[in-house]
Amino acid sequence: MPVQLILNYLGLINSRFEAVHGGDINECWRIESKGAIYFLKINEAKLYPDMFKKEAKGLDALKENSSLNIPSIIKNGSLDNKQFLLLEWLQNNGKSTNWKTFGVQLALLHRKKQNYFGWEEDNYIGTLIQKNTEKKFMGGVLCRVQDYSTNYQTL
Repeated sequence: MPVQLILNYLGLINSRFEAVHGGDINECWRIESKGAIYFLKINEAKLYPDMFKKEAKGLDALKENSSLNIPSIIKNGSLDNKQFLLLEWLQNNGKSTNWKTFGVQLALLHRKKQNYFGWEEDNYIGTLIQKNTEKKFMGGVLCRVQDYSTNYQTL
C-alpha cells in the first residue's frame, strides 16, 4: 500500500490514516500521527511531473501574500513512482463560511501588483498543464478591481 510506504518514509510510523474522497486525480488521506493531523496527497509521478512541487510553491505564495487560511506545507517529494504532498490538516470548525470575508480576502489577493500577468512557471489545472508564459501589461490595465476591503455594505 503506497500510503503506508510514504508514511514510513516520512517517519510517521504507527499513524492512523483514512481515505478522504472528493477528487479524481490524487489519492487523498487524513493522517493522525504523534498528536498532529495531516492531509496527504499521492499520485503517479510520471503522469504529472512535479505537480506537487508546483502546488507547494503556489500554496507558499498564497500563504505569503494573502490573509486566506492556506495549509502549511510539511513535505513534498517522491518515492518509487509516486509523488506526495503532506499538508497541515485544516479542520472545519462547524461554522458556516463567511463568504463576504472570503470575497474581500480574495479581492485583496488579486490586487497584488506585478509587471506581468500570470504565474512565474508552468503548473497544472487538474490534469492539464497550464502554460504561464509571461504576458506584459501593454499600455493599460487588464482589469480594474474596486476596493471593497473597508467600505462595503451588508445586503
